[in-house]
Amino acid sequence: MHSNRSPVWCYNTRRRIRDLGLQRRDSSGAGLPIFTLYDYSFRPPDVTREKALAWAEEQGICATDEVLLHPDPYATRDMWCAALVSRFEARLESAVREKPDLPLIIANHWPLHESVVHLPAVPRFRLWCGTTRTGDWHTRFHAKVVVSGHLHLRRTDWVDGVRFEEVSLGYPRQWERARSLGKDINSFLREILPGPLVVGQEGVTQWRPNGDIICSGTRESSRNQ
Repeated sequence: MHSNRSPVWCYNTRRRIRDLGLQRRDSSGAGLPIFTLYDYSFRPPDVTREKALAWAEEQGICATDEVLLHPDPYATRDMWCAALVSRFEARLESAVREKPDLPLIIANHWPLHESVVHLPAVPRFRLWCGTTRTGDWHTRFHAKVVVSGHLHLRRTDWVDGVRFEEVSLGYPRQWERARSLGKDINSFLREILPGPLVVGQEGVTQWRPNGDIICSGTRESSRNQ
């Protein structure tokens, strides 16, 4: 199917890092970027897929993706998500097979695991935050670290002994507090490998709104809200 819509452009990551004046560290590990989208499965058990959007709209929540993100050539975003999941599942299987002893870093725009999605201001926005199809990938593919963005809530979590890093830069307005504290963009960077020597506590979130850990608290779920 032909589409006149603009393509998504990529850029050279290393060059972009240099242009921004960021500090890049080399470390031994296999980084595998993936792109899995969402399929509206982050919802309460009693909410069907057919009623999912209406459930979110009950609280005035509707993502702009419903208007701007077209699934072409797929009929629905659900089908697009399923195709992406299958594609990157195969890539992960291949990576683990080829480099079984190298620490694997899975980097995805969307969270891989539903438990790390906590949106107190807009809990029902979770519909657009991932897919349950990837819920076991961190253990199944022996990930050392899982990196994601999308939520704009910088944090560190531990799930099944695997470290999850939410590293969103967010919008410029979300940098203001850090800037007022004299921090720059390097303050938001997270050390992925080798990472902390001590494994964090399961179910406890380390919040990092300004880069540094400012508090820790029990991870809460907003799934049923």
